[in-house]
Amino acid sequence: MPWKETDAMTEKERFVTLAHTGRFRIIDLCRDFGISRKTGHKYLQRYEAEGRAGLADRSRRPKNSPSVTDAEVEKLILQERRKHPTWGAKKIHDLLQKIHGIDNRPHINTINNVLNRHGLTKKRKRRAGLHRVHPEYLTEATRPNEVWTFDFKGWFALGNGVRCEPLTVCDRYSRYVIGCKGQLNQQFVTTLRSCKTLMRYYGLPEVIRVDNGTPFGAAAWEGYHS
Repeated sequence: MPWKETDAMTEKERFVTLAHTGRFRIIDLCRDFGISRKTGHKYLQRYEAEGRAGLADRSRRPKNSPSVTDAEVEKLILQERRKHPTWGAKKIHDLLQKIHGIDNRPHINTINNVLNRHGLTKKRKRRAGLHRVHPEYLTEATRPNEVWTFDFKGWFALGNGVRCEPLTVCDRYSRYVIGCKGQLNQQFVTTLRSCKTLMRYYGLPEVIRVDNGTPFGAAAWEGYHS
């Protein structure tokens, strides 16, 4: 025998029918149907007022949206954008007050959403890092001390509230953790000091592999580069 299929509308009708028999308490029916008492009474009130049609799902869209951008203001936004294709939301935001005298202007983000909705913006391509490295060009370690990896593992607060930035250094071939240094920051000078200490003890690796995070991939002159 196949399972009997049901839907939300059928379940609502069953609930109302059972409630009208007077044989069950509303609180018990709500528990059996998996709904709150507030929802159960809402179904009963709608059924009394509108019949079966009152049990149909209704739109959850608010009746009014006071934050919706005024149609005339939206028209001005689109007009200025088409007149000045290179202008962004910030310039148009200023223009609405200076030229059109609109003091209660939409937020810059709202203006940007209007432009996006009408297809008047283009997503900028993310700029590539200073050094784009492809996986096939990475040196695979074949012996100890050939490739070292440097990485910060995410900061945490010590018991006294001081910030700790753990720098980990690992030999790529042996997976040996050469160092795990708790630094106060990720700045260049602090990190360089930790690196020099490790290299004096273990020697110099042939290759250092790092990510593009601070300070290794910094665009400033002091940033490390692998």
